[in-house]
Amino acid sequence: MTIWDKLNHFKQYGTDHWGNSDKMNPMLLLMLDQLRDAYGSPFVVFEGFAISGHVQGSMHYLGSAVDFYIKDDLDFYSQITRICTLLAEVRMFCVGWQNSRCCWVTASEITGLGIYPDNRIPSFHLDIRGKAARWGRADGKYVSFKDALKRSKS
Repeated sequence: MTIWDKLNHFKQYGTDHWGNSDKMNPMLLLMLDQLRDAYGSPFVVFEGFAISGHVQGSMHYLGSAVDFYIKDDLDFYSQITRICTLLAEVRMFCVGWQNSRCCWVTASEITGLGIYPDNRIPSFHLDIRGKAARWGRADGKYVSFKDALKRSKS
């Protein structure tokens, strides 16, 4: 049994484009699957593991990043808002106990999230990097998350 057998919404050999699917980070796949489950609409992955075509040090080169878009009727700004809310709710790791309760690390605390409102189909980058990072891409250059979010409203 592999990590792919444990996922509800993604298949190793299907319509999604994982690159070399054997090199995908299992924790990223589990998080993406949980996020997709909570969101309730299909995610279409168009980039996973890669050996070129990204910035130096890209998480794609480690199999720890995906680029995807969401197939639903929401506008991109609403999709971004929903993804950000859900990332804060998806529990990843129990890192200790306090008063007999688990102290959870949420997905938002360990992920990089990029938003790309100018893509032909507005899309997301999601990676596991061990810390939070947010950015956007507009007019062919990397910009702040805030600036890309403004762009997504227009």
